[in-house]
Amino acid sequence: MMIRKTNNFNIRGKRGGVPISVVVLVFVVVALISYSLFIFMGEKREIKKSIGSSLFVEEIYSREAQIRFYVESSVYQSLKEMNLFNFNAEDFIRRFSDKLNAGKNYFPEVEQILDKVSDGVEYDKDRGILKVNFDIVLEKSLTEKIDGKEVETAKARHKFVVREDYRIMQEAKNAEEQA
Repeated sequence: MMIRKTNNFNIRGKRGGVPISVVVLVFVVVALISYSLFIFMGEKREIKKSIGSSLFVEEIYSREAQIRFYVESSVYQSLKEMNLFNFNAEDFIRRFSDKLNAGKNYFPEVEQILDKVSDGVEYDKDRGILKVNFDIVLEKSLTEKIDGKEVETAKARHKFVVREDYRIMQEAKNAEEQA
């Protein structure tokens, strides 16, 4: 029985040395590693952009919560200063407008409400319910410096509604019980 020896040729065609398949395998591995590193370096920028944009959106929602709180607080403060048993809608609108005007420096978006306070406030005498309903639009843009120029990279416009119903007679009874 005779054992045949297979011929392993190297790059130069001589016997011995490193087989061609190993050389090809090394080149493929080096190419794959280079490609992977290139892809990971490129994706790092996209991750930064998505983190930046999520913070951008979070800032808008945070601003919405602050404005909602301010408007609702202004309504409660205006109601607190009034005689709720003899509720006068015009007096409430005047007080509410004064409260909103006081916070205009902190919340410039309140200007949108001040223009339509009388349209957004309704009082149902029969049921004793005060309805407050306002649409507010928040706009924000994100700019970056590219080649020494400010370039707008993102812009967001968010519209939300502040809608609350206040039971005036219920509030009056609660205030009387606390006193």
